[in-house]
Amino acid sequence: MEQSFNAHKKRVAIKSILILAIFIAFLFALPEKTGELFKFFQSWIGEKFGWFYMSSVAFFMLILAYCGFGRAGNLRLGKDNERPEHNFFAWGAMLFCTGMGIGLVFFGVAEPVMHYLSPPVLEGGTDEAVRKAINISYFHWGINAWAIYCIVALLISYAAYRKGRPIEMRSALYPLIGNRVDGWIGDFVDTFAVLATVVGIVTPLGFGVMQINSGLNYVMDVPQSLSVQLVLILFISLVTCASLILGLEKGIKRLSVFNICIAISLMLFVFVVGETSYILNATVENVGDYLANLIPLTFETYSLSNPQWFQGWTLLYWAWWIAFAAPTGLFIARISKGRTIREFILGVLIIPVGFSFAWFSIFGNTALDMIHNQGMSELGAAVMADSSTALFKFFDMFSGWTVIGYVVLLCIFVFFITTADSGTMVINILTSRHEDKAPKLERVFWVVLVSGITGVLLAVGGMSAIQSVLVVLGFPFALLVTIMCFGFVKSIALELNAEKKGSLGSQVDEPNSHTPSLDTKPQQEVPRFSQLG
Repeated sequence: MEQSFNAHKKRVAIKSILILAIFIAFLFALPEKTGELFKFFQSWIGEKFGWFYMSSVAFFMLILAYCGFGRAGNLRLGKDNERPEHNFFAWGAMLFCTGMGIGLVFFGVAEPVMHYLSPPVLEGGTDEAVRKAINISYFHWGINAWAIYCIVALLISYAAYRKGRPIEMRSALYPLIGNRVDGWIGDFVDTFAVLATVVGIVTPLGFGVMQINSGLNYVMDVPQSLSVQLVLILFISLVTCASLILGLEKGIKRLSVFNICIAISLMLFVFVVGETSYILNATVENVGDYLANLIPLTFETYSLSNPQWFQGWTLLYWAWWIAFAAPTGLFIARISKGRTIREFILGVLIIPVGFSFAWFSIFGNTALDMIHNQGMSELGAAVMADSSTALFKFFDMFSGWTVIGYVVLLCIFVFFITTADSGTMVINILTSRHEDKAPKLERVFWVVLVSGITGVLLAVGGMSAIQSVLVVLGFPFALLVTIMCFGFVKSIALELNAEKKGSLGSQVDEPNSHTPSLDTKPQQEVPRFSQLG
């Protein structure tokens, strides 16, 4: 059994490395042709299957609503008497810092301003455009987006902690195909997850290094060049290796808590020093607009008004979230053992979504107030010219304090570390028999590989190509997760039915009645809820 398990992990690692090597070889030899090919597939998928992306996310939300507010919400991700491994604050910090944290810092000012100046169906620069800008930003970073992460994490957590399967992507297929997940089908699924994880790390790392370089140029006059970006990648890699060697508790967890405190401090600074009453009034309107338009926006493809905008914004986001759901979902599953399904769903949706809304409400509304009401049009021009410097330009005009720029740089840097940490941990889980406690050499190898790929992409100008790859990977992954959901619902229904029969049997006091447990562990280790006080 141990040899088979080791072979399974090695197969996934070898296949992943070979595919990545082939891709990088083609990209290095033919960067333009490779980029054009993936952009063609990105455009084709967006044109032909945009409806599927939107429908699948709506389907995921229905599954989560069914589990979160029904009897399934009482089931615990683990033994029935098990409790969470991490306290609520640390868990929430890791949820946010390993998901969308870095993207939120990048787009917190830039996206609302861009939607205000260039909205999908309205005239830019109007009062209505101000409201719609925040509403669209909420939608792209709100419940729909985190529902994608949540459903993947829930599928894996349920299979791992209720059914005794490993924390792997393939485990979510177990309710449908049984032990066949241990064969080539499972290898394909886990290899796909490794590839999606690598691409999911490389994409924000590459664009983020360029943002850090832009920030250093803005704050310290450091030149924007490939050599500076490569040095930054090397430095980030060294810190990531150190954090991974320290492990989950001493590395990622501490960095996540530290960085969420920095992010909260930046928000409080803008909230207190800025137009507080305007922010509060605007936020109330923003939340009301979002809730009123949530269902219409969930199914909006702009097919009759502005399909190009839809493909360049909403569809790109959905594909990005779905592709990145592999590493994020696996990591969330890793840190969520012991929570009930209801607590898990509400926590994963409310904590990061609430923080995202607060971030956009404070930074986005303040930026729009500066442009629309205070006439600081140069902020809008700067954002449209280079979105990577949006947050630095914002703080420069907001306070004029140079020190804030250094704090922003630190926040961005630590977000990159936690993103790279969590992604590399997921790769180790999928490719090492020691999982997240893989030997130091294995942890360092994957960091070096990811960093090397990022450096090559920056050198050959392939970042746009890797972004297209992420969108292309999102389509088959959305299809795969949709299939997994049917198996999950089936397994949940069987378990709840068995639980109900067990409860009825105990009520009529039939000493010989026995409902077999669906858990792979012995029944005495996982008592039924009807047996609990």
